Amino acid sequence: MNDYCYGIAYATGHIAKEKETQFLVVRNSDPWCVKCISNATGYEMYKSGYHEKNGMTTQWIVKARNIHDLRPLCEIQ
Repeated sequence: MNDYCYGIAYATGHIAKEKETQFLVVRNSDPWCVKCISNATGYEMYKSGYHEKNGMTTQWIVKARNIHDLRPLCEIQ
């Protein structure tokens, strides 16, 4: 992952926990930012159905579960 993608992850992403699994969630109204993370991690991006259903600005989301391969991100507590 290049430095620009890391910047997107740090600026618009957060680390979430589900049971014993951690993953990086990046959500943005600009699909380019989310696509950058999607391409770097291999996980598919998708639209938020909630936002579209309620007439809000479309949000794009990617949930990357391979954050342990992204060394600097997995050190965040």
